[in-house]
Amino acid sequence: MKKALLIAGCALLVVPWIGFIAVSAAVQLYCLDRCDAYPNRAPLVTSDFPVTEGLSQGLYRQAAERFGIPWEVLAAVGRVECEHGLNPRCSSPNEAGAEGPMQFLPATFARWSWASGSPDPSPYDPEDAVYAAAAKLAADGVNGDPTRALLSYNRSRVYVADVVAWAVRYGWTPPDNVLYRESVLNHPRIGLRPAAAADVEAGRVDPRVLMALLMGATEHRLSHVGPFVSGHTYFVAGTDRPSNHAFGRAVDIPVVDGKPVSKSNKAAQRVVSLASGAEPDEIGSPWPDVKPGTHSFTKGHDDHLHFGWRP
Repeated sequence: MKKALLIAGCALLVVPWIGFIAVSAAVQLYCLDRCDAYPNRAPLVTSDFPVTEGLSQGLYRQAAERFGIPWEVLAAVGRVECEHGLNPRCSSPNEAGAEGPMQFLPATFARWSWASGSPDPSPYDPEDAVYAAAAKLAADGVNGDPTRALLSYNRSRVYVADVVAWAVRYGWTPPDNVLYRESVLNHPRIGLRPAAAADVEAGRVDPRVLMALLMGATEHRLSHVGPFVSGHTYFVAGTDRPSNHAFGRAVDIPVVDGKPVSKSNKAAQRVVSLASGAEPDEIGSPWPDVKPGTHSFTKGHDDHLHFGWRP
């Protein structure tokens, strides 16, 4: 049975910031190789999933449990492929011949169509499609090498980055920090300044910072992102207190959806909400008290967003 789906659409965001200041090269960076040492994540996102029938969170969870894979990654594939089935282009074969909510080529679906146990499987049936995708991802080794498995699904680094961003937003923790870095560097809605890109490539940026960017990029286009470490003073402006930037634990974002951050930029305000899922300890923005229990401030941040974390 084919099922109707409901889901909210998404906006886009961009952010530029100006002003680079040299930072000491002899900075002792925070150890970045242990994700399990970080605070607990924010509550799981549920509003992105259909609320009636179709590619529901429950269906993703059932299929993922059956094949022993992260349900968040399976759901992220469904989100990127067809917006959990809502996108009308998925109701018929595309130019390459891919079909249904999980966008299977006929030959590929035929190989995995057994997964749901249906006597008459169809790539357009939500259950058949999701179970087939789960079986394929499991066979391709998504638990051990997510990049390889996702590239097998769609041979595009941009695609992989987009899927990882949604999976992270749904609550998934990648098996290593390399995937955070590669996803930020390849994401189609994250534009890094050259110095910021170099910091990411060198492994100088805390994974929690990269997580926040990926969460924001699920709905918005972020541009001119930075600085992380390079280009920022060692001390917080006007103080003798070391900045979280100096240790790769902070980022500034200055233009959202092609517009400078300001009180009137609602997209930028939405980015604060999304990035808060990465549990920042400090948020600088044009809006006071954006997250109760967090050190929120507006002074000097009426034209850009700032997210920072403690060690």
